[in-house]
Parts: sequence; structure tokens; C-alpha cells
Amino acid sequence: MPRRILLVEDDPIDLRFVQKYLEADADNDDLIIDTARNGQEALDVLKENHSHCFIILDLNMPGMDGRQLLTALKSDEELKKIPAIVLSTSDSQTDIEECYARHANAYLVKPDSPGGYKQTVLRLKEFWLDEVRLTG
Repeated sequence: MPRRILLVEDDPIDLRFVQKYLEADADNDDLIIDTARNGQEALDVLKENHSHCFIILDLNMPGMDGRQLLTALKSDEELKKIPAIVLSTSDSQTDIEECYARHANAYLVKPDSPGGYKQTVLRLKEFWLDEVRLTG
């Protein structure tokens, strides 16, 4: 059965990097990557299918931002079970603390190079798909 990841990102370059490395070494039948450009689109995707292994979300997006999305996810009985990983350009301690207060499962700062993206995304994928035991 394929595993699903939801990638919530408004920047097309960041989206391309993350998606590229999530798909690296994956059997096409093993992984489905859904995308959304803001929090509202993410919630719409999740209404149709909430069987995602995890969600990677940016903080600063137009419309419903990552902070608002975290609040919506973690206040919903079904959706709160899905791990939410923040991937943001911000390394502000205030943003980090706010995301954990909203029950983010992890907070990562976006790398500043393609090689950095590759390393970060491959480790994230390995941890969340291979090491962590998730609910069904």
C-alpha cells in the first residue's frame, strides 16, 4: 500500500527541491506526495484523504499560514494524529517555540543549498518513513 506525504509549500523552488528528494530512491508505487500552496489547500487535501504518514509545512504562506494550519490540524480529532513537521526559513526562537506550543512534531530550518536540501530531506524521509512507527 502506498504511503502518502503532504507537502505544504508556496515557494515553487523549495517545493521542487523537497519533492525531488522525497521521490529519490522511492518506488513510484510506494510513495504518493500531495502538495498544497497554503493551509486552506492543505485542509482541503486532508478532507479528501487523511491517511498521510506525515505533513511537511512551511510557516510563512499566503492565506492560512503554517501557524494557523498547525492549530487547525492539532485541534481536529482525526488530523491531530498525523505528524506535522515544520520546514521554514526562520530560525527565530520565537517561531520555534510557537510551533512546538501548537504541537508541531518537529521544526527544521530550510537549507541554503541543493545539497543541504538533499541531506535534510533524505534524513527526514528515512526517519519518518523507516524508523518511526506511525498509526494506521
